[in-house]
Amino acid sequence: THRRLGLTFSHSPKLNLTVFVDEALASELSLNARGTALSRIGGAIMLNGTCINTTSQRAASTCHSTAECSIHALAHTLRKHLQLTTNHDIPRTSMFSDNQTALKMLKGRSLTSLLRHLRIATNALLSAADSEDVIIKYVSSVDNHANILTSNESAASFWNHTRFLLNQRDST
Repeated sequence: THRRLGLTFSHSPKLNLTVFVDEALASELSLNARGTALSRIGGAIMLNGTCINTTSQRAASTCHSTAECSIHALAHTLRKHLQLTTNHDIPRTSMFSDNQTALKMLKGRSLTSLLRHLRIATNALLSAADSEDVIIKYVSSVDNHANILTSNESAASFWNHTRFLLNQRDST
């Protein structure tokens, strides 16, 4: 292990990808000119414990529930993941979300008609999960490091997540 300029470099013969995904359903306070609220989605892709890609943006379409927004965030982050891993020998990836309803909907294939506009992206997500290249798991909101990409956090929580994403964990 080597540290330089605040970054930690280490050699690992095995690649480990971990993805954290979060969403924030829009409120009436964030209505746009058309009178609809756009939600925020975010994701962080970690390679061997260090963040290599983040995304934080407004959802392309209006979400009607947090579960729908979470599925949209998972599909969007999976697209980023596939861009990074195409033509590389990457082992199974763990994706974490803090929305239990969305995870149950994906597992039970009980996708509503409201997700019709996400059908292609959702099918890619289901295909990746079926092939076991991607394992989608639940993580509590407190432990979801993508939270800082979608919502306001307390200073302590913000710095905790930031240190985790930058691989600056305490060695004690």
